[in-house]
Amino acid sequence: MNFRRLLTIWSLLGGLILALPAYGGSECRGHNARASLVERAQNVLQNLVDAIQELIPRPQPSLARLRGAKIVAHRGAHDRRIGVRENTMEAFSRAERHGVWGIELDIHWSKDQVPFVLHDPSTGRVFGTDVLIARHTAEEIRRLVPEVPMLREVVTQFAPKMHLMIELKEPTDPWRAEILRYLLRDLRPVHDYHFLSLDLKLFEGFPHLPRRVFLPVAQTNTGLLSQAAREQDYAGVAGHYLLVSGWLLEMHRLQSQQVGVGFITSRNTLVREINRGVDWIFTDEAVKVQSLLNELTEIARRLENSP
Repeated sequence: MNFRRLLTIWSLLGGLILALPAYGGSECRGHNARASLVERAQNVLQNLVDAIQELIPRPQPSLARLRGAKIVAHRGAHDRRIGVRENTMEAFSRAERHGVWGIELDIHWSKDQVPFVLHDPSTGRVFGTDVLIARHTAEEIRRLVPEVPMLREVVTQFAPKMHLMIELKEPTDPWRAEILRYLLRDLRPVHDYHFLSLDLKLFEGFPHLPRRVFLPVAQTNTGLLSQAAREQDYAGVAGHYLLVSGWLLEMHRLQSQQVGVGFITSRNTLVREINRGVDWIFTDEAVKVQSLLNELTEIARRLENSP
């Protein structure tokens, strides 16, 4: 077995672990602690996988491929080191300032049916104060944890300047669908926003929207969701970059669908995915990855213009 193949196998094993969900549906404080521990472990593994990938040489991407790459700030351009929390207006503003193409955000519904932007069912892991969104009204949430934005605020301030990748966390009944339709009324589906979900059932309840607005997100079930996306004519599929094969990419290209990968943090993994023609690059280090993309684009531009 050659060195490169060994590195790939180790990376794949790490990728399988990284693709596992960090958060479930538990509402207790113990779950928040476990979720934080799992997230830290996944970050360590991500760094390990990226370090392995850095050892594999990658060719400079073409200018055309670089121009087609779109960076998506996963939960915004958050950074604990400077106190920018995930899924906050500050995190989304930071992504906008640095020229990031799109933002991924999650929504949960308050007791009085107002969509708030938050990954977990409760605010404890991110904000310390443990408030379960579904058990409080919008007014109560705003008073208890004012940093949690409403979807309306994010749409008003950032769309359509940045593409919105809105992850659905709960079922959408007709009333909720109508609320989302109203909030997004000035935006064009597919062109300005997509709905994402780990669960295909959550795409039900939107008869007014084109199927290409829905993007399934895979954990370790990339092949199954890819097949479902092709059969249902969804936008495409998203998954961990080590679990999205070249064959899978080609299958989606044949149906004029798109593919997203996460979570890119290093130059070599970014180059790998751009060279493969991936459409959407999700990352928890949006500022860094956007800067790398800008540098690579400038290099390609100089190479193209050189005699």
